[in-house]
Amino acid sequence: MRTLSPMVAALLLACKEGGGTLAPVVYDLEGTWTFEETVTDSPNDITCEGQGTLSLTQTGTAFSGTVTETGTCTVGSEVTDISGSFPVTGTVTGLVMTMTDNGVEIPCTFNGTLSGSIRGSPPTRLAGAERCTGTVQGVTYDLRGTWEATR
Repeated sequence: MRTLSPMVAALLLACKEGGGTLAPVVYDLEGTWTFEETVTDSPNDITCEGQGTLSLTQTGTAFSGTVTETGTCTVGSEVTDISGSFPVTGTVTGLVMTMTDNGVEIPCTFNGTLSGSIRGSPPTRLAGAERCTGTVQGVTYDLRGTWEATR
């Protein structure tokens, strides 16, 4: 029969006495990140690319901030500048985060994971899938792609 080490036994006893669960880790996303994204909507022949900074403040699992971006969308052979600053809001749960930018004509949702130096320190990379949906001048867009932020 296997026995538990005194440290493991003490940890299990503490969990049992405290309600049986450990508090989830809340990772710190606050600060300035370097940001890039690429999304496409093949049926509408549109590709958008952007890069810039993502500045976040955080309280608990909720965060908000601003994306300041230089970017373009190409529809067929026509290029449109999409540069600007846009508000974002989101949440982080463990190593998963979700963010939205509702201050634009076609809002986007960013789902991602945290990585980098996360054991005892803030993450250094956020990355994942991006989806932007909306209707502009009677045309419905569904852009999908990837995004990444590093610090």
